[in-house]
Amino acid sequence: MDIRLYLSVGTSVRGPLELERIRRLHESGRLPPGCKVSADRKRWIPVSTAIYPPRTVPKAPETTCHFDGTDRHQSHCRHDEGTADAGDGFRVQTANVWILDTGPGAASLLSWSTLTWAVTLVTFPLMLLWAVNVAGVTIGQTVWLASGYYCTFFALLIRFVLRVDGRRWRTGLGYALFTAFVGIPVLYLWHNLPILRPYAELLETSTSWAGQFVGFTVSAGLLEEGCKLLPLIFIGMRRGGIRSPADGLWLGIMSGLGFAWAEGVNYTATYWGSSVVDQIAILSQGTAAGAQESAVIGDMMIRCWEAFMAQQTRFLTLPMLHGGFAAIAGSAAAFAYLNGRWWVLLAGWMGAALLHGLYNSLVGGMGGIITAACVVIILFVLADGTRQGGGVLRTFHRGWRTEEHRKGVSHGA
Repeated sequence: MDIRLYLSVGTSVRGPLELERIRRLHESGRLPPGCKVSADRKRWIPVSTAIYPPRTVPKAPETTCHFDGTDRHQSHCRHDEGTADAGDGFRVQTANVWILDTGPGAASLLSWSTLTWAVTLVTFPLMLLWAVNVAGVTIGQTVWLASGYYCTFFALLIRFVLRVDGRRWRTGLGYALFTAFVGIPVLYLWHNLPILRPYAELLETSTSWAGQFVGFTVSAGLLEEGCKLLPLIFIGMRRGGIRSPADGLWLGIMSGLGFAWAEGVNYTATYWGSSVVDQIAILSQGTAAGAQESAVIGDMMIRCWEAFMAQQTRFLTLPMLHGGFAAIAGSAAAFAYLNGRWWVLLAGWMGAALLHGLYNSLVGGMGGIITAACVVIILFVLADGTRQGGGVLRTFHRGWRTEEHRKGVSHGA
């Protein structure tokens, strides 16, 4: 999780700057004495209070605030060991620094960015309908825009949950585009490899659940999750874009959403194309057999409805599921990269592939619903770990990281 604060240097105010950048400036001696930081430019605390390195902070009581639900500025605080309390709306946790601002204006709903996204999300379907009727947008273009709309909605939801800043938001969008337009063609090449064709054929010939599970785990799980890992491996690891487990989580989710974007377009074309063929067949057969016109139209409506529901399932559900699968693999990839434990990358990839294969083999029944719910729970468990500055990701990360990475890698989320 990125924390951005305003920095007061003498009579000037800079920022908001990332906490990690302020930490580096302070530790390198480039900040004069007396500098302060603030989350809202109203309450200021010394720089040293906000960025105490864990190795130098003495034991101090931790303040955990629980809002009472009636007035968000009144809280009941519990003290534990391990953190320093900066007072008046700030909580500073020394092991993994994060600041909670409970004052007024902490998150304005009238900011330009918030209003822009809210208005865009609400009016985009109306603008798309206008474009189809007036501007002559083609069916293919409409499907790409509609699929992108749903994926963007989920991306903004996860961004809000993880509190991702603008820079990493733009980086995540780049990863999504990479997967949608580079990773998907690579996936098609993998599917056509002779060694992998038998698994795709197994999906068409096998009638047992075990056969379907094996086929889906390889053809959908391993290959698709590998496709989503491509930008993390070839961009994030080669260019230093992964600095913490939270980076792997966020970038993995965005890569998964890019995959869901392209897949939504592909499946929409498949569903509606087959629906049109079915309608023609029903109409021709019904006319030749002298069937009642109402019965023919009723069958056509059922086929259209089935295609509509399948499309909506893709648009509404699979972006989050693809993001959840990729979050597991992405978190494992970041852990492996930061600690040199590459078997963790393989384990995370396999785990995501098995969940993916299990969902595909059970979809349409209660087993698929339960698997989907488990994926969403896992996603939010991982996300909560990054929000709290601890949790699953950092617990394992601190337990495994090497001395070299303790000295040379910044682990701020």
